[in-house]
Amino acid sequence: MATLDLITELRIRRPDLTAKSDPLAFADALHHADLTRKLLDAHAALAKPGAYARMLGVRDLIMADNLEHILALERRRGRVLVFSAAGHLQRGMMQWHLPPEPGVKEWWPAGSQIAQSLGPRYAVIAMALGVSEPNGIAEPEPGTVEAHLLRAGEAFFIPTHRNRGLPATGLETAPRRSGSTLNPTYYTLTPSSFSDFDALVFLAATSYPRGAQPLTSWNAG
Repeated sequence: MATLDLITELRIRRPDLTAKSDPLAFADALHHADLTRKLLDAHAALAKPGAYARMLGVRDLIMADNLEHILALERRRGRVLVFSAAGHLQRGMMQWHLPPEPGVKEWWPAGSQIAQSLGPRYAVIAMALGVSEPNGIAEPEPGTVEAHLLRAGEAFFIPTHRNRGLPATGLETAPRRSGSTLNPTYYTLTPSSFSDFDALVFLAATSYPRGAQPLTSWNAG
């Protein structure tokens, strides 16, 4: 209730734009108060059995609100580049299985929220890998999207926004490859990736980033 009271009080006392007030400072204060309310919602979801997907949805809503706020602040300075895990920025619904949580969790990621408000002004590029031993990513299983891409070349860029669909390679029913044995947040491609993203960057292999925290063994199954 205290957070809701703060938001109401801020809106009641919104600055007079004709006076010597700082509208950006007010916007920041209101934005952070609203984020506090959503964070409380996320923690409340964590306390409820079976509400993990709701928490993930609230988290991505917070990300979307942060991006909207940054866009408002940077409106006169040009375009904004955002770097994040691809799943957070994709256009379609996110699906994820993270043991020991049961089942597949589904929620609308930040990218779907931003795409709704920005329309054609929003563009998202995903990166995919063929093999990366330092990252615990083995060779993709036959028939998977990454296996098809690995046969096509070492590194290339696919502008999927032109047709918003799969290339003519029969990938409609392609199985999903196994994930990383070291990184539970590694997100593999699916047939829907060709519509969830405006472009795909594919690398046949990559090393582990220098200076990053070391990965430890994790049961990706």
